[in-house]
Amino acid sequence: MHAALVNYPVKGGCLDEAIRLWREEVEPAAEGQPGYEGSVLLVEPANNRLVVVAYWDTKAHDDAFVTTGPWRAGAELRNKIDVLLSEEPSRVEMEVAYLNAPQSL
Repeated sequence: MHAALVNYPVKGGCLDEAIRLWREEVEPAAEGQPGYEGSVLLVEPANNRLVVVAYWDTKAHDDAFVTTGPWRAGAELRNKIDVLLSEEPSRVEMEVAYLNAPQSL
């Protein structure tokens, strides 16, 4: 399993909108993509930051979502989140060695 950890610095006052957008639009778009396994959305309110860990069956499926899918640069969905950010997100990709995830909140 492949994981992408992305740090999204959000503009002040836009954190709730970014969370709503992620839950209502980004997550459903990802769920429709081949190889998508789910995600965790973490929030650091004091620093206006979202951190997403997205799980994919392969790196190729993650790459497709980011380069040609609904999350590619310039896509409508990506533009909606980009206007809420204070700077470019940072991304780290890793392979999952072990996963023991709790039930969805």
